[in-house]
Amino acid sequence: MNRIKILYPRIEDDLKQHYPCYNDLGKILAKSTIKKKNYYGREDEIRLLISGLQEPFKGLSLANNTASFDLGVSAAKNFLRADPVHLRADKNRVYLFDSSSFEIKEDEATEAISELNKFFKSDLIRFHVGTNPYRWYVEGIESFPIDLPSPSMLNGLPLETSINNMLGYRKLKTLISEIQMLLFDLPLNKSRVKDGSLPINSLWLWGGGDLALKFDNKSLVVTDCDIVKACCCTLSVDLVDFDSTDFSERALGESATNLYVGFSSFGDETQVVRRIKFLDFLIEKYHSDRSTLIEIISNRQIFTITFFTKFKFWKSEKVFKNSGIDNN
Repeated sequence: MNRIKILYPRIEDDLKQHYPCYNDLGKILAKSTIKKKNYYGREDEIRLLISGLQEPFKGLSLANNTASFDLGVSAAKNFLRADPVHLRADKNRVYLFDSSSFEIKEDEATEAISELNKFFKSDLIRFHVGTNPYRWYVEGIESFPIDLPSPSMLNGLPLETSINNMLGYRKLKTLISEIQMLLFDLPLNKSRVKDGSLPINSLWLWGGGDLALKFDNKSLVVTDCDIVKACCCTLSVDLVDFDSTDFSERALGESATNLYVGFSSFGDETQVVRRIKFLDFLIEKYHSDRSTLIEIISNRQIFTITFFTKFKFWKSEKVFKNSGIDNN
């Protein structure tokens, strides 16, 4: 094992809450090399985990992979993500708000998808909802831009460039207009407005094409994140479901050259405690290995731990400060 890369979006917040129980872990992170980074959305964080690169506002071609994971279809099919969003206009701009800004129940997603499929049946366009009610899909669209950013990459931002790229495809412009009119008249949206919830007034199409990201050879991937799992659908990697693994008894693939760990942005208290225990276990097991480098990516910074980290006499006092972050 030469390299361990861990995507843990909220590590500062989770450790701050549980610091008394994991004092040694906090100390080693405070002594690590800390590099500040920007947050450009969940999909860009996954790109950083796999490739080591960040590309703000350039989307990932994830639709076929997540459709394979969600719908059990071939990853070679031509799906687009058609995720529900809320668009809000002011005098000069249109802003997008992703699913971190509102809740969608499974029955609401099913109802909306059903109405969309009735409306577009004669066009041979079909919509689907994934295992997560926030992941929607469309198939039957032949021409589309392949590098549009995801909703989480655009959350709260004006849409000038991205929406022009989408609407530059005449067929998509017509499709989006029809979708927005249909959603406006849906009873579920009228109920949402009455209840004080944001209406789902548009869909954001993105993620088309073939995914180019690849994990390194001889890699082990441990994750509780659906998107990271979907990235492994067509790759020759050893994938381990974190939620169903007793990591304390697992050898963690001693034959693997690289270990990737990808945690979801969300989780209840039980999941949070389990993630911290696993992180504590990994660092305790490998931080004294001269040949192993450990890199932990959060929404705000990157921690790098090597064999020499434990010998540092100074430590950063800023690791657990300013812990407020968004819900992406």
